[in-house]
Amino acid sequence: MNVVYACDDKYAMLAGVSIESLLRTNHDVDEIRVFVLTNGVSEENAQKLISIAEQNHRKINLVTVSAETFKSKKLCIDAQRWSLAAFARLFTPQLLPDLDRILYLDCDTIVLGSLMDVWNVDLGSCTCAAVAEPFSAYHKKNVGMDKGEVYYNSGVMLIDLDKWRNQDAISLFVASIDRHRGRVPYVDQGVLNEVFRSKFYCLPAKYNVFTEYYDFSYGEVERYRADKVVYSEIEIEEAAKFPVIMHYVSSFMTPRPWVQGSTHPYAQQWDEYCAYTPWKRAKKWSDTPGKSKLMLRWMFRCTPRRFAIWVAMIMNSYVRPMLDSAYCKKSAHAKASEKRQSIQK
Repeated sequence: MNVVYACDDKYAMLAGVSIESLLRTNHDVDEIRVFVLTNGVSEENAQKLISIAEQNHRKINLVTVSAETFKSKKLCIDAQRWSLAAFARLFTPQLLPDLDRILYLDCDTIVLGSLMDVWNVDLGSCTCAAVAEPFSAYHKKNVGMDKGEVYYNSGVMLIDLDKWRNQDAISLFVASIDRHRGRVPYVDQGVLNEVFRSKFYCLPAKYNVFTEYYDFSYGEVERYRADKVVYSEIEIEEAAKFPVIMHYVSSFMTPRPWVQGSTHPYAQQWDEYCAYTPWKRAKKWSDTPGKSKLMLRWMFRCTPRRFAIWVAMIMNSYVRPMLDSAYCKKSAHAKASEKRQSIQK
């Protein structure tokens, strides 16, 4: 089993905790090879990651992903609130040339059960597998998708690297990033959904359980995201009760476990795995929400819940994608203007 992560120095601790959970819950697997695509990870944190693998009698490979990786493709990337490490998985066919299949996990996950079933999924003609996530029509439109198409979360992905190579996927990714002037909505996740669309295999929800399924009811998730949930209500309830992979997706309602004052239902499990790592005495991050998160928290405390969800839906499913679209158009006009000036000279 080949498991891949990507992180910068800030998220090295999160990667370490996730790796610890992976190796402890899958100790009976004959072979697990862990690969971490690193961008700016300090020597101290690199050694901590190595020590986690060693204490679990496994091997870990740290693969450096520098800015040159992106410059060589003539890419100008606006990573927004994410880091360049978020784009690293797009280059795995090149960075990991000897591998034909990988299971990619985001750093903000923990593994709570066996991964053998998902590792052995028959992808058929699909290029990768992931868990579906409800996204509004406007978000989908921004990455060239139709309203009725299924959008996928890229935090957990089973990837057939040979198919990616045969399809020259890296060139397709680069073209997607260039179309968005380096600012793709939801960074690499937007790229993957734009490029592959119908080529995804849909995994059961238990392999990527989002925080929002604890913050909201099934119907509230659909209203907040302005989209239908692909899975049935029973499937989501079962996944939330018995997650195989918990994904601590950012939520304005619930701070994540490594943040002070977290009330996440699975915060204790994260703390327990952290206690096995070299970061067991690390200070938790301060909870510093932005203005929009503070406003939404206030609304959920002080206004009728249905009204608060409606406001949150407007902001997340309409305002945000409109701003993303406006930025892309502005960048396109600026680039065209620069080209005209260059021709005139």
